[in-house]
Amino acid sequence: MKAVCIALFLAVVHAEEGPDANSYWAQKRAKTQTAKNVIQKPKADAGVSMRQKVTTGAKATSSADYWAHKKASTSKTVAATAKTGATSTSDYWAKKKASTAKAGATSVSASDYWAKKKGVDTKKSPSAKVGPGGINPMAKSAAALKARVSDDYEPCPNGRLPMNVVSMSNRYDRWDRMAVRWNGMMIMHPEVCIAMERFDATNGAKDPIPLKLVTKSWNTARNRQYVGNGTWYDKVDDTLELTPGERGCAASHVRLWKKVAKMDGPAILVEDDAIPVEGFADKLLQGMKDIPADADLLYLGYSKPDKSPWLRELPGTDIAQAEYVWTTVGYMIWPSGARKLLQRLPVDSPVDNYMSWASHENVTNVYAFKTPIIKQELPWNLASDVEHSDENNKNAKENMNSFHANQDLKQHVSLLTRPFIAAQNSFHQMWTETMKGADEWLADGEVAEKSQSVKELEEIEREQAQSGGRFMSK
Repeated sequence: MKAVCIALFLAVVHAEEGPDANSYWAQKRAKTQTAKNVIQKPKADAGVSMRQKVTTGAKATSSADYWAHKKASTSKTVAATAKTGATSTSDYWAKKKASTAKAGATSVSASDYWAKKKGVDTKKSPSAKVGPGGINPMAKSAAALKARVSDDYEPCPNGRLPMNVVSMSNRYDRWDRMAVRWNGMMIMHPEVCIAMERFDATNGAKDPIPLKLVTKSWNTARNRQYVGNGTWYDKVDDTLELTPGERGCAASHVRLWKKVAKMDGPAILVEDDAIPVEGFADKLLQGMKDIPADADLLYLGYSKPDKSPWLRELPGTDIAQAEYVWTTVGYMIWPSGARKLLQRLPVDSPVDNYMSWASHENVTNVYAFKTPIIKQELPWNLASDVEHSDENNKNAKENMNSFHANQDLKQHVSLLTRPFIAAQNSFHQMWTETMKGADEWLADGEVAEKSQSVKELEEIEREQAQSGGRFMSK
């Protein structure tokens, strides 16, 4: 019974599945043959070996016939467009180029476009600039506007004032500090048109200095007039030997005077411990406007004795005419002043006294800032490379008097201080030998520089002898 039921169930399922696969695909092919645009393989007896495009209601054609029909229709299209004024592709692009060229006459170039994009009218101001660092468009001076916005902007169109820094070849530490502070000042104030360069000083202890240029001794009477009586100068002898440092300093300035005498304008001479004071830039620029035309020297830094008042003060300015000042930390000298000082050679005293005495005798017209705009790095005579003969003479006498007055006391403390003195002497000896070796090592590499200094002094001496002390400008 169960077998009969299963057989009946399978028969019913088979009947519901519909026709078999062969019947299904036969019906499918029959339907597709009646569809449009169907590519079918022709019968073998049709005599064609290519596929045909069968379209309901249209006659099939070969590929050759198709493309012939295509060309004919294209020709009809071209003829139709000719009536409407249309052109071929070549004519179209020719007209396109012609119209572009015509438009180019009134259009702008890429650079002009971007200039206008940035807001610059290149026709009115080719060098105009906007944005940060730009120029006020209402600027009156077109030349100044052009100069300020150019890439190679030069804040000193009239040139730069040379500034010679007198420095010993072995004092690179001073030159480094000098370069930092002065270059920093000029970066902050580019309107200060100074060209700084190092000038190798004459070494008075090594370089031979002609006596016709710098003497070996000097008389302190002239300087005593301005120091006064009842002062430390009472302890100074009337005649002193110039120290090697004083002679070297004087020879260095003589060489610089010779250099300036050949120039067309003034120059600044400073020592390597010169420091510009606050506001130096504005004060110097204003001073250059206020200085009289007859100036030979202008002191930027100095020390003025109480017994030397200003000869006259220029109203409304910070400039005064000076008679006697000390130090050569910084001054400006004109070619006329350099020639006047050279004609009075030899330097027969410390060089600052020599220069001031020429002003005292009305040989040179000397002016100074009433408030110095240059100061020394350290107080006078502290850690200086130049020993001062009058100061040494005074100190020697004070030490001698102090020694006699305290002889008894020194005898009592000698036992206590003897070990320290021995250690100090040992260290001093070691340091002296070390520095002597360093000086010899430096001297081997400085022969060329030393010889240049000597050559300059010898040249000045020869010219002095030939011209009878009259130095020409060139």
